Amino acid sequence: RPVSLILDAGVSIDRLRLETTLDGTVMARLTVSNATGAAWRGMVELEATADNHDGAGASITLPAAIPLGESMIEAQLCIPQPRLWWPWDHGDPNLYRLTTRLQDESGAVYDQRENPFGIRTVRLERSSERFTYFINERPVAVRGSSYMPGLYLSQYSGAALAHDVALAREANLNLMRVHVHVSPPEFYDLCDRAGMLVFQDFELNWVQD
Repeated sequence: RPVSLILDAGVSIDRLRLETTLDGTVMARLTVSNATGAAWRGMVELEATADNHDGAGASITLPAAIPLGESMIEAQLCIPQPRLWWPWDHGDPNLYRLTTRLQDESGAVYDQRENPFGIRTVRLERSSERFTYFINERPVAVRGSSYMPGLYLSQYSGAALAHDVALAREANLNLMRVHVHVSPPEFYDLCDRAGMLVFQDFELNWVQD
């Protein structure tokens, strides 16, 4: 896959984890790094906008004091009248786009990231009586297939992944199980936009005693 070298100003957003609730609350946990040689002070701005629909968005700006090394910033915003993400056979796969910025007190942007996401919840009710997945608290009958696109993932293009996702929908599947590997990032985005659930295996098969 392509490799790029990013030169930043010493303060960067390394990872972003999102958790959503059905009332539109978006909880963001940012892992940030400071390699400037001193504590950094500025602002963190989060802006959620509609990606594939015309719903409302939300934004929040918070002061940030980032010490040397790696640290974590938590922030929360609430999207009014949220458009939920659904599997294709239950509704529309509505997506939002979260833009996250780190900027100093003068307004200079040190780092900016964009991440698409859906507002949804996933819950498994497992007992001796039932085994049911709930998406947004609605029971969903999972119809899936194990998926390994090819022996060498580096030879698999985005167009080929899109073709496979389209074939899965035509076969009336609503889930693809990523079989003991991590697929290219394009695959997960395609599934998000197609309303396809993903069952992600750990990539541990055949590599441990």
